Amino acid sequence: WIRGDWQIACWSMWRVPTAKLGQVQANPLSLLSRGKIFDNLRRSLVPPALLLILLLGVGLMAQPWFWLLSVLMIMFLPSFLGSLLSATHWPALVSLRQHLREVARGATQSFALLGFRVATVPFEAAVSVGAVVRACWRMGVSHRQRLAWRTSSSLSQASGSIFASYQTLWPAPFANATLLEESCRAAVSRQIAFGLERGLPWGVSESGYSKLDANFNYQYHAFGVPGLGLKRGLAVDSVVAPYASALALMVLPVAACANLQRFAANGIGGDFGFFEAVDYTPHAHRTWAV
Repeated sequence: WIRGDWQIACWSMWRVPTAKLGQVQANPLSLLSRGKIFDNLRRSLVPPALLLILLLGVGLMAQPWFWLLSVLMIMFLPSFLGSLLSATHWPALVSLRQHLREVARGATQSFALLGFRVATVPFEAAVSVGAVVRACWRMGVSHRQRLAWRTSSSLSQASGSIFASYQTLWPAPFANATLLEESCRAAVSRQIAFGLERGLPWGVSESGYSKLDANFNYQYHAFGVPGLGLKRGLAVDSVVAPYASALALMVLPVAACANLQRFAANGIGGDFGFFEAVDYTPHAHRTWAV
């Protein structure tokens, strides 16, 4: 989305180019629309600006702690003020102790997420700078692939499979009590709950299923779990993949082993290991092992 916003940056100005080369006209967009474009541009520059302040302040300035605290205050102050504002809104039907406990819990979660954001500022800055440079290069120099960016609407295709949950994580062992570990545990726990709801082994991911093409080849699809994915219709199919349990071994090994044993007890395997997937979908009229 950053590249897309920078490619329409000129539409935040008072005059914009027309369809005829070299001609301009008054911007037909409202002030509100132009303000939204400008705000998106500002947001894309926040991570690089914070990283630049940190590098210059810590590396060149005489008081590095001042610049470090300044960046932390910029990031934490809005959440702190929001927590204070929430503390002043005391519902009449809730005791003061319960209200303060909920406010403290929300503030703790908010500060934990902000701490994670502080740790990922260099990565966000690299992504933002790369997107801005690429957009400027395509608009001003190459004039190619100017429509090649990923829109926010494409995120609605996220399936919520175990594979999709893992592919965005670092290829490294999980550290205890981190957001990465908690996010993986939550994803696997939701997979387990979805399996219990249907009385089936759990583990939904990208796999083959019972549909065949004209050459009698099994088709492949990215299946997912409601509550993890944003795609509609995730609850229609009931396709489970044993390899999803293998992926979950690093997060919940006991539950994953028990699920693999359940697959083995149900005969979902052959001479070379487990089958890729099992299709329990009712409209398939039978259980298919792919």
